[in-house]
Amino acid sequence: MSRLYVPPDYDHRFELATRLTYIKLVFDTFFGLKVWLIWVNCDAQLNVIKNSKKKSLRNSELIT
Repeated sequence: MSRLYVPPDYDHRFELATRLTYIKLVFDTFFGLKVWLIWVNCDAQLNVIKNSKKKSLRNSELIT
């Protein structure tokens, strides 16, 4: 098994920080997308509720 050459002054913390940054970016992206989708879904459901109330009001006005 061959190992890659690592210079003696190479700081492994930089590599770890880079990996953690990428993981955090991916996590934040998926989490943000999930929150955004939930918000859009709730917003759409609220619009459906508002529209159904408007329709029921219009129907009751037509009946009376």
